[in-house]
Amino acid sequence: MEFETNALTSRVYQLVGVSGRTLPVDVFSGPIKTYTALGGTLTLFSNDSSEETVLGRDSLPDYGVSNSTFTRFGEYRIKGDSIETGCFGRCRDICWPNRIGIFTDSSITLTSHLLPPLDPVYEYRLVP
Repeated sequence: MEFETNALTSRVYQLVGVSGRTLPVDVFSGPIKTYTALGGTLTLFSNDSSEETVLGRDSLPDYGVSNSTFTRFGEYRIKGDSIETGCFGRCRDICWPNRIGIFTDSSITLTSHLLPPLDPVYEYRLVP
């Protein structure tokens, strides 16, 4: 997909739900582990870089509960109502799969570029 040059001022979006469910929400639940998303932000900077932070809770039956913070730094590209975040070109660190989604002035949805129909959809709303 060919993307146009971004022309945004910096914006912060708050994580409000995952796959149609409001926070807190179990993103993954299995016999070994349950991961619950508690909150997060997605920041799109005016220099085309991005920062996505998700606060979560890991519950493991044999080890208890621990809170975690996952932060992903990258870039973003927007074309029309499509957005892609991640690494474009040479990867500087751990190369996570890019995320794709829908962009509007007030909201963004993101899911994995590799398995869009199977992976959770993270839903963000613009912070005024």
